[in-house]
Amino acid sequence: LLQAEHVTVGLALATPGSTGLYDRGARQALESRYLTECSTINLGFRREAFDAVGGFDEGFAYGSDVDFAWRLTDAGYRIRSVPDAIVRHDWGEWRRQLRRSYVYGKARMRLYRKHHERLRRVLRDDPMAVVYPVFLLGLPLTILFPFYPALLLVPAWRNRSDGAVRVLVDHLTYGVGILAELITR
Repeated sequence: LLQAEHVTVGLALATPGSTGLYDRGARQALESRYLTECSTINLGFRREAFDAVGGFDEGFAYGSDVDFAWRLTDAGYRIRSVPDAIVRHDWGEWRRQLRRSYVYGKARMRLYRKHHERLRRVLRDDPMAVVYPVFLLGLPLTILFPFYPALLLVPAWRNRSDGAVRVLVDHLTYGVGILAELITR
């Protein structure tokens, strides 16, 4: 940990030679000096910070790391980015990534249920959690508006360097996870 910092986070990138779906986004996120959320794959924290927020919520199968980060920031701790601290991780094959996207979507909905005050800022802070589920709910509009699916051209263009189709399928799967959690609870 850096001097006078209680929580620090570094980069988690794909193993060399593999195509990390979110490597570019991870690098961009850590361009900020402090983050509002992060995963725990490359996180360091002082025991004082851990104890102050009661540790991890074991009720989460997925998403406990974001819950932990949100509770840290809500308690006044800052999560300092350390982009030179890099962990390489084998994220697995495409099918494993789709499963991860689905369960992360479900987890995101659970996070917003627990931290409902964050819903006021969801469009600004986490538009993916709204845009893709709403898009999926609107798919029946394709009957009246055959070009409705063309709305996906915007995120496809934005993510062209990461493999547009791969990213769209991943994000839509995430949206399905959010909707599944909404329906089952």
